[in-house]
Parts: sequence; structure tokens; C-alpha cells
Amino acid sequence: LLEEAHYLCGCLNSKSVRMWLGGFLPGKQIGTTVLEFLHIPRFDPTREEHHRIANISLQAHEKRFMKKTNNFLNPNQEEELDDLVIRITRS
Repeated sequence: LLEEAHYLCGCLNSKSVRMWLGGFLPGKQIGTTVLEFLHIPRFDPTREEHHRIANISLQAHEKRFMKKTNNFLNPNQEEELDDLVIRITRS
């Protein structure tokens, strides 16, 4: 369950999803209905990409824990996360 939760967090925090959601966010409250349009596949424990997304998210949460910083990932991790999320949502 923890890995599945981090998989979803990783997907939702990827750069491409944040940019897509940005069109909905300014000055508005959004509900969960926007998630219907994201087409994020369910966590599949047999897919390495899903494990890697969860791992990147876990690292970001550990880095952020009890710190006042907006820097969650280094640029390479940010790019890898975005590439992975784009790949899984298009397959």
C-alpha cells in the first residue's frame, strides 16, 4: 500500500501533471473529477516503471520531511520522473 501511495504521489507531482493541472488551479478549487482526465494507470507491481516512480516519490518525501524547502528533487530526478509518467500514461 505504501508503494502504491507513493506511485500515485509521484504521478501527481510530476512536472507534466503539475503543468496540466495548472490550467485548472488559478483562483479555483478543484475536485477529484479532474483525475478522470489524467488516465493514470493503476499501480502494477509487475512494472518496473511503477516501482521507480514510487521510489522517486519516497525519496522526495524523505528529503522534505521536517524541512522548509521547496526543493524536492534534483533536476535529473525531476526529468526522470516526468519521463516515466509520460511513458506510462501513453502506453
